[in-house]
Amino acid sequence: MSPLYDRNSYRHPLWIIFMITVLTTVSACSGGESGTGMQPEQTTVGEITGFGSIYVNGIHFETDQLETLEIDDDTNVAETDLEVGMVVTVVGSVSADGTQGVARQILMSTAVEGLVFSTNLPDSINVMGQTINITNDTHFNSSVPAISDFDQIATTTAVEVHGYTDGLGEFFATMVNVVQNNGVAPEVRLLGRIQSFTGDAASGSFTIGGITVQYETENPTSFDDGLQAGDLANDLYVEVESTNYTGAGNVLATEIERADLNDSEGSGYELEGVVTDTSNLMALNEFNLNGQRVVFDPMTVVFEGGDIADIQLDAELEVEGVYSNGALQAHEISFHVESDMEILGSVTAISGNTLTIDGVTTVTVNEITSYEDEVDEMNHYFSFDDITLGMFIKAKYYVDESMVNIATQIERTNP
Repeated sequence: MSPLYDRNSYRHPLWIIFMITVLTTVSACSGGESGTGMQPEQTTVGEITGFGSIYVNGIHFETDQLETLEIDDDTNVAETDLEVGMVVTVVGSVSADGTQGVARQILMSTAVEGLVFSTNLPDSINVMGQTINITNDTHFNSSVPAISDFDQIATTTAVEVHGYTDGLGEFFATMVNVVQNNGVAPEVRLLGRIQSFTGDAASGSFTIGGITVQYETENPTSFDDGLQAGDLANDLYVEVESTNYTGAGNVLATEIERADLNDSEGSGYELEGVVTDTSNLMALNEFNLNGQRVVFDPMTVVFEGGDIADIQLDAELEVEGVYSNGALQAHEISFHVESDMEILGSVTAISGNTLTIDGVTTVTVNEITSYEDEVDEMNHYFSFDDITLGMFIKAKYYVDESMVNIATQIERTNP
């Protein structure tokens, strides 16, 4: 079968893999672990691309020393409850070359959950007032047998969304999971910056992405992560939870907590995502990546795969640096491409890190290629090593500047 151009190939890339990596801690630990090449403990936030134990942002984390696993504040969970495409926070040590790690904590929090308000498929859906951009690399899961693809999502559908937001109502999905399809959302989650705030320490309201959030500190709203009702103000980055939503464009919050990164002052970061603002690029050498302010010195920053002229709205890039004074001080900026092609067919050759499909198209996998087994959904640990000759797969890929087909996703599926 010949490769097919994807439905989104004409658009600016929106696929997001948002990565936050704390590279240094206290100087007392600066020596790492003797003989192992492991560096001091760091925090990595990013998309799960595989298991065995767990792959996040191209790092293979062992989980045999895991102390905490938490999914949406629930610790009564197992590693198999995590899915490819979810965004997680991993705390643990990482090797000097950034390829191997040992996880101590894994935390997952669904970013957006609730009813679909409208659809603009195949490009986007509106969930609880937030525009959810869907790309060729957005993973899809469903607990509703009647809904097996994005194009079957309707305004009666409740979904969970994983990915990253600009904080102002636009979201970039790494995974969409259909929860139910009866016009009712069992739970609501919103993530973004407070707008139109009015209220006090007892009660009030604000908006996030077109939804009005009401709070009442006596009942039922609680506050977490050191946040108090008196701290609420415009532009504060928060996560909101509510027990249900059936309509009317507003929710009564059951929990509000901080979602900003202000507790990471002085930490090293590796952040991958989409450019959301370039208004100060030329004048101040700064831009926003996933709503996060990034600043750089054009005389010292290292560019890979592009230059300043390539920092444009919706461009995908990766920034390495240090979080300081509310901004990411960039040391290195690298540019990325989302997949815009895919092929379905049988594997006819396997060599090194390449697969040939139907004897026609060869794709190359790398450290951030994701893997899923849709034939045996109980096979949580499907990987490149499980692929055999004759296996039917779907490969999503892009063509790099050297004319090599780089696979972003490999999925075992039925013919």
